[in-house]
Amino acid sequence: MNLNAAAYWIVAGVLAFGLSSEYRQGRFGPLRQAADRAAAVLCQAAARAEGAIGSATLSARDWSASWDAAHAHTEAARARAEFVRGQIIAQGNILRAQAEMRRAGMEQLRWHVQSEANFANGGHRIAMICPKTGARIVVRAGSDLGGDMASVAVSDSF
Repeated sequence: MNLNAAAYWIVAGVLAFGLSSEYRQGRFGPLRQAADRAAAVLCQAAARAEGAIGSATLSARDWSASWDAAHAHTEAARARAEFVRGQIIAQGNILRAQAEMRRAGMEQLRWHVQSEANFANGGHRIAMICPKTGARIVVRAGSDLGGDMASVAVSDSF
């Protein structure tokens, strides 16, 4: 370190010490008042900043609580919708099964009425399936055949 720099720092230290001593003894009144005003302004600014940070924190907590409540409400609505969807699917399956049962009942009733009508007409039908060709042969039995059903012989070889 050179001699000029050392002298500069020594002079700056002595000056700072002297000014500090004079300032503490009450001299430099306008400088003291300016420092006090600056401290008061900075204190007010700090108080306002703390208040703003506090209210922002409360607002953030309120917003977070509102967000959580809205999210919970949305999840509950989604769960209710899924439950209702499952109920609708189950009800649809029940209705389909009931319709199928009614269709089968109507088919049985139609077959029964048709059989009764055939029986009332004096005949009934006999269906046979050829084991070799798979052809279905339907013969209407009754008064039209002119013979006895017991006398018709059918061999196994067809």
